Amino acid sequence: MTKKLTNIFFHTTFSALLAVTFSSPLLAAEEPLVENEDPLSLYFDSGATEETTTRAPKPISQVAENVSIITAEEIERMQAHTTAEVLDRIPGVYMITNGRDFGMTASMTIQASKYADVLVLVDGMEWNFLAGGNANLNTIPVAIIKRIEIIKGPASSTWGSALGGVVNIITKDTGGDKTSGSISSFLGERDTTDSRFELSGATEPVSYYVFAGKQRSDGLLNDRDFDNHMLVAKAALPMGSALKLDLSCGYSEPHVNAGDLAGGGILSEEVDRAFWTKLNADALLSDTLTFYGSIYTYDQKFVMNLDEDGSYGPLGDLYRNTGYDEKKTGVNGRLVWLHDRHTVVSGIDYLRGEVDGTLESGDFLVNYLGYPPVFREFGGIDKTAVYVNDTILLGDFTVTPGLRHDRNSITDSFTSPSLGITYQLTPATLLRAVAARGFTLPSLGDTTLNGPYYDPNPDLKPEKVESLQAGFETTAITYLWFKATYFEHRVEDAFRNITNPDTGNLITVNEDKQRRQGFELAAKTVPFYNLSLQADFSYVHLNNYGSYENTDQYVGNMALLYDSGTIAAGLYGHYIWYDASEADSDDFIWDVTIRKRFALSASLAMDLFASGHNIFNGTQESDRDNYPCVARWLEAGLRFHF
Repeated sequence: MTKKLTNIFFHTTFSALLAVTFSSPLLAAEEPLVENEDPLSLYFDSGATEETTTRAPKPISQVAENVSIITAEEIERMQAHTTAEVLDRIPGVYMITNGRDFGMTASMTIQASKYADVLVLVDGMEWNFLAGGNANLNTIPVAIIKRIEIIKGPASSTWGSALGGVVNIITKDTGGDKTSGSISSFLGERDTTDSRFELSGATEPVSYYVFAGKQRSDGLLNDRDFDNHMLVAKAALPMGSALKLDLSCGYSEPHVNAGDLAGGGILSEEVDRAFWTKLNADALLSDTLTFYGSIYTYDQKFVMNLDEDGSYGPLGDLYRNTGYDEKKTGVNGRLVWLHDRHTVVSGIDYLRGEVDGTLESGDFLVNYLGYPPVFREFGGIDKTAVYVNDTILLGDFTVTPGLRHDRNSITDSFTSPSLGITYQLTPATLLRAVAARGFTLPSLGDTTLNGPYYDPNPDLKPEKVESLQAGFETTAITYLWFKATYFEHRVEDAFRNITNPDTGNLITVNEDKQRRQGFELAAKTVPFYNLSLQADFSYVHLNNYGSYENTDQYVGNMALLYDSGTIAAGLYGHYIWYDASEADSDDFIWDVTIRKRFALSASLAMDLFASGHNIFNGTQESDRDNYPCVARWLEAGLRFHF
């Protein structure tokens, strides 16, 4: 009965919202835009900056790297439930999703990199696992995101181990004198819910931001249920006119039931946990010199429970449990000096990380494959780095040299230079080029931790890359912004798993060479009667020089957007080609979002919104047997702003 009422609710709400939206006189609200003397101002805030490429804010017209930025307003319009959903719509980012079910885990690459080549940061904290090198996006609440800045291509001259790129997630600020916030709740099929609470304001002298959220689903397909609890708090305290302290902490604990793995005879469930604290200190030392310092702790836990499904042992008995507890402590400090045509950033990073791993094996693995019942493993790493970069303004040119030296306790040290140049060819056209050298450290799982039938390799060297990217963006065509980028990344000492001839176990070695070569195209229009169109396409050819088969990757996105202020709607299309025998990449996946805002009073507004996912029942599967694609499903909800 409950499920029947749920179906009636969201189908009725979805239909009603469509009717309210498209019968509204607001659809014919505005005249088309007139010509503007500054062509780029039609597409960008003239004061817009990014801060990830050099670790200091700079205008996007001075950024030589291939960067994409997405804001909280765009995320809200998407009505996304996870950070992975947002990144899935970024050109050059390849999300390997597990069936597109609600809350399912997803893995990310940039321009055909490995998962571990992409460094994920949350307010400057390294989010990647020490044991495996990849990052868990499910532990990052999407509601707390202020903006995401993505560097595509090596960013080692600023951030260290980041051969493939950087995803920098910047969270929302504390509030001002006026208290504000929101309460929202989604309800979808299969008891899928997403409830959120946000509050920000100030009680002199402290300003604050608080978020709490809960997500759950019975699973849209094959009972792949999901549950997540989230809590984040931030406080800022000014200490006079020249010093400010910020303290933040957060907790997230997603549980993912991946269901029965086809042919494996096992049932899988993943439990993740993240807890972090961070203290920032910003000090204005003079009119031209500012110090930024931080210290943080980040603890994360990963547990994969595999139980028998009855094929090889009694249903529900232990097959194998794998768990990792990781603890990180980081200290960062940097100086930003503004002088005439220069913006100089210099700093130091330190990180200490520890891993405690446990492998528990059931009767089948113990009796037939010789696994120990319980296996423990420990590892740690110390990393220290110094870096410097300078953004130099030379008329229509901007030149940005950068250099960083990294030392760590498990491999040789590495020096990463970079040189970026932008040139304002015309008021409407900007040229960009960047050359860089970068690296990715091997994970502790490859160098230190061992296990049944796997040998660590303490002699592993970092993967290395030499990279060149060049492109342009232009508004020379009236009402159209267009961006094109060519890239080529040459990787040496790439990691590869082989059989150790001495033991017969698997071991990771430096053996491969790769060339990743391709292009990105992106375009968007100026709003016309509140309607705008966006599209992008990315292609990568991966040449493995004979060690593996060469592969091609391409991904495309389209979006038709409407926004009148009180009414917002979006139609989003996504296509990705999975170059694998177990994959199906037949269709575009189309999603639709609708939102209607009602002003209830001067200080209170209500949003009525709905979403339709995979509305044409497309097929897009990285693993058709284990993770078939979820068919069309609908959801609706309410949000109150105060």
